Amino acid sequence: MFRCGRWERDCRALEVELEESIDPDNILAIMLKRNTNWDAIKGFIKKVQPRREEDERLRQRGNH
Repeated sequence: MFRCGRWERDCRALEVELEESIDPDNILAIMLKRNTNWDAIKGFIKKVQPRREEDERLRQRGNH
C-alpha cells in the first residue's frame, strides 16, 4: 500500500495533503498529530482497501 505502483497516485496525493511522506514506521504518529491527518489517512484506506481486496479475490480466482 505504501509503495505499490497501483496506489502511487493516491498515496502521493495523501502525502501532499499531509505535507509529509508516509511509511509503515511513521503512519501512526502522523495520524495522531491532528484530527485532519487521521481523517485523510482513514479516507485513503477506505478508498484503497476495497480495491486491494478485489485485486486479491481476482488473483485467487486466477490461481484456481
